Amino acid sequence: MIKYIVEDSSFVVSVMNHSDKLHELVLSLFRKIINVSYQTRVKVVISTTTFYESLFVLIKSGMDSRAAKLKLNNLMIIDSVINHVISETSILKMASSAQRLIESNPQKTSLRSHDLMLLTVAMEYENSCFLTGDRGMLDYKIIYPNIFCFTHEQKRLLDFLEKE
Repeated sequence: MIKYIVEDSSFVVSVMNHSDKLHELVLSLFRKIINVSYQTRVKVVISTTTFYESLFVLIKSGMDSRAAKLKLNNLMIIDSVINHVISETSILKMASSAQRLIESNPQKTSLRSHDLMLLTVAMEYENSCFLTGDRGMLDYKIIYPNIFCFTHEQKRLLDFLEKE
């Protein structure tokens, strides 16, 4: 049974930014996830680095900094959202998971370190899944099968959550 859904910044930005081309789709998906979380006690996990990255992207996209901070604050105070703090200690704890991911795909030439860090966060939570907008992360399913690309796998994610 899934207990945690780790979200990346592309998901958070799409939820928050009304001008994002995926906003309506992702907002609908987010609402379904929140509804599932209230029924089943699933928690959404968003790392501090994801909040930082989302803030920068929202401001860069033209959103006023006060509006961006308010939107992210409102997200943080949802009962089913956990703000996962990535500290120096937690980075060291994630090292073995990071090594497994890197060694599983040696032909991968571009390394998205932030995405891999978030995937290691998901790997540290028991009964979790990782929600990303980067299709390249699906290459790591051999190590961690619960990766969902929200831009291409909405139905698979919803089916997965509903059966849980």
